[in-house]
Amino acid sequence: GAHGTAVAGLLVGRADQGFPGMLPRARLFAAAPFFAQESGGEIADTSGLVKSLDWLVQQGVKVIGLSLAGPDNAVLQAAVKSVVERGVVVVAAAGNQGPNAPAAYPAAFDAVIGVTAINSSRQVYRRANQGAHVDYALPGVNVWTMDANAGGKLRSGTSFAVPHMLALASQTLAEGRARA
Repeated sequence: GAHGTAVAGLLVGRADQGFPGMLPRARLFAAAPFFAQESGGEIADTSGLVKSLDWLVQQGVKVIGLSLAGPDNAVLQAAVKSVVERGVVVVAAAGNQGPNAPAAYPAAFDAVIGVTAINSSRQVYRRANQGAHVDYALPGVNVWTMDANAGGKLRSGTSFAVPHMLALASQTLAEGRARA
């Protein structure tokens, strides 16, 4: 969908459309834990998320980004903990329910790097969830990214900060392997 295209566009871009992304030569694996609801919206459930995490690990992915947020869930927590214990870095969006909203998951799990969005003046996104579980604040307000219709547009939200952390973590891991 449009959300996934925008997040992926920030990370890997599309050179043929003049949009290089932060890691244009990276290999991107996109899991699809979402399904359509009768109302027409899309939702991810625990089963879809756990299956997606497992598939990504099976592909050898070393950095996983989750541009989604929801309630606490013991099954998802156990799955994320298992992934992290296998040496995979997991990054998740803090959520966009506002500064007084409760912590959102998976960003609030201890094993996850929780990220929020900031604007060009380094101010936290006005709709971002806040709290001690937020580890990094990265660009995610009015960022230009790809659109599903082969164009681009400005987007805001903690989801759009996730690719910035993925790029940083991926580059750090790549540099570590290069020195070894």
